[in-house]
Amino acid sequence: MSLTRYLEKHTPIRDAFKALHNAEARKIRPWAMLAPSLTKNPSFVGTAFDYLARISLASRLPEGVTIHSRPWVAETCVNALEWRCTKTQARKWKKLILGAREEIGAALRSDAPRAIELVQFLAHTDYLLRYPDGFDPDFKPSPEVTTELTALLRVFEVAKGFDAREICFLNPVFAASREVGGADADLILDTTLIDFKVVKNMEAAFDYVLQLAGYAVLHGRGGIAIDPPYQKPFSHVGIYYARHGQLATWRMSDIFQSAGFDKFGKMFWEELPHWKQSAGYGR
Repeated sequence: MSLTRYLEKHTPIRDAFKALHNAEARKIRPWAMLAPSLTKNPSFVGTAFDYLARISLASRLPEGVTIHSRPWVAETCVNALEWRCTKTQARKWKKLILGAREEIGAALRSDAPRAIELVQFLAHTDYLLRYPDGFDPDFKPSPEVTTELTALLRVFEVAKGFDAREICFLNPVFAASREVGGADADLILDTTLIDFKVVKNMEAAFDYVLQLAGYAVLHGRGGIAIDPPYQKPFSHVGIYYARHGQLATWRMSDIFQSAGFDKFGKMFWEELPHWKQSAGYGR
């Protein structure tokens, strides 16, 4: 199970969110597309962009901002390489993946095309966790994906709203994530939770904001999984529309008025055991 599956499939939670949140508050004004889709694999492009955006952002935050970055998915997969590669191939991939963090940061300052090639290797390595049969040890970066990511990076580098005064979490995991089988966000800047969306339509879709609300509920039970936990409540949530270069943010107090968020959180945790049972978990 995962947070996404829980929120997508569990009708009582969806109904509770529909009843308790202010749908008018999440409306946004659409913006022109600046980086159109050029490939037939938007999911792969999205994964690669997640890597690219986090590394780019880390390099441009002020010196006084504390940056927390846990191991990347690709880095956690290196031990699985030998199951899908020859020993020679596994050594090559392991060296590339474990050196990518530093190399990409340097390349973004002097050789962006190299950085964009490297994030494609990282995104492909993610298959070892999410879809092992999709991993190809002979993978090569795609020119079309490179062109698309170049445009997305160019747009991101001038996007407004990515400011932090004290703290930044890149791909944070919540202490309560294990209760839903896994949940990690894209970005937290101070008290603003941000999700990246590499989608064609710039809209504050019901499921997008429901996902942010689910993250906020998890955050309320234990905070971010660091030592000590980071538990400062979110004041804002937002979505960065990567193809449009726009960051839309909403106050939590506007999304959930009065005691709406507390009621939604109560329903979230009360329904979770019932959903696990009906879905066959723990049997």
